[in-house]
Amino acid sequence: MLNAPVQDVDILGLKKCNDNCNDPEKAPVYLIGSCSYYKYRYESFKKRHPNCDPPDYYLGYGWKYCTAFAGLGISEYKENRKLYDWVFKTTISLQKAIEKGLQDKEIKMYELDGEKFRKFAFSTHADAYWNSGLYELGPLDLSKIVAEPDLREWYGENRNETWAQAFVILKKLYNYHVNNEL
Repeated sequence: MLNAPVQDVDILGLKKCNDNCNDPEKAPVYLIGSCSYYKYRYESFKKRHPNCDPPDYYLGYGWKYCTAFAGLGISEYKENRKLYDWVFKTTISLQKAIEKGLQDKEIKMYELDGEKFRKFAFSTHADAYWNSGLYELGPLDLSKIVAEPDLREWYGENRNETWAQAFVILKKLYNYHVNNEL
């Protein structure tokens, strides 16, 4: 009798892998703040879940935009320390939020469902941006940040998450500047 391949099953909307589904290990400290963090998370997932696809967030968003913002203008960063600091602090904050989530029993299960994981990760963006000093940046820097994501982020399949982040930030910026500069 031939052994049929074991199929992945869907229980409660979460893809369950029929393999050794180990809990994620904490990322090495030296990776926090680097774009390589996202490749580490991608590879870590593949090792823990060889029969499942890693969340698209790791390479399709995290790695992609980490490297884009890191290269936003290296020569410009020398002249604009606030923008450089914001990018660096935001990178750390976003990665720490993922690390914290992956230690949570419910959230770590989202990693098995790319859409749920992306929504979780996106839900951490507005706070990471703000707490990293977005409000200290001027209009030119803000326009560079808004212009960095691809148009499909604003108008594609995941546009709701992108616009939700943007509205949260716009509201915070408006309130901050009304209360502090008028």
